Amino acid sequence: MDPAELPPDALLALLDAGALRLRYQPIVRLADRAVVGFEALARLEHPTRGTLPPRDFVPQLESHGHGWALFTHVLTAALTEWTAVFQPGDNLTLSLNAPLDVLRDPLLPDLLRSGCQSIAVPPSRLVLELTETQAVPDAELLRRPLTLLRRLGVALAVDDILPVTREPGGLLGLPFSTLKLDKRVVREAADSASARAFITSSLNIGHAVGMQVVAEGVEDAAILDRMAALMCDQAQGFHIARPLPAAAIGQWREAWLAG
Repeated sequence: MDPAELPPDALLALLDAGALRLRYQPIVRLADRAVVGFEALARLEHPTRGTLPPRDFVPQLESHGHGWALFTHVLTAALTEWTAVFQPGDNLTLSLNAPLDVLRDPLLPDLLRSGCQSIAVPPSRLVLELTETQAVPDAELLRRPLTLLRRLGVALAVDDILPVTREPGGLLGLPFSTLKLDKRVVREAADSASARAFITSSLNIGHAVGMQVVAEGVEDAAILDRMAALMCDQAQGFHIARPLPAAAIGQWREAWLAG
């Protein structure tokens, strides 16, 4: 059986059995290389197939109505590992992926509030990233739930911006604070004038309304320099660090700051 065909109920059972593992990918500011946050990325340990990447379980769970269950498991695990990811005095952010259904759930603000209170962390340290797994048929449907999240202090990002998937303009009237450029358009910028034009357009649109723009998929120094030259604000990708277990973050930060 292809991993994409794993039954959603079996995947949900793995979640409930404690098979979720998180990895954290650093996000750095391009102007000075400072670490500004981490994105939590889910993995699932399967008893016979080993570690499943997100593409092998996230779409199946979300398309079968289990997006809320997945998100709550990820949030709980991330908050549990908080002190291993962040040092005392840090003012870094932790980004979590959230599909449309989760962002619109009326229970979400209370879930985030209580979770942050349980570890004495302000909700302003959290960033929720709207993922591409579900289309946004009407941006206005998001206004009220996103406004409630912003009042709580949670920051909001639009993930995986690509020319062929979604122009950012339709969402800019909503209280998002960050645009994240998909790794494909970031990689193509070296050889594609249209990719560079799209990045420049996204930067102009985002910066005009005070948004940060993050380049994903920064896999080498040339891409890092190119994104800095195009005036992207932040970056993440394998050149900076592969997704790390919580226990490895301290050593990575020491090496990054020393470099």
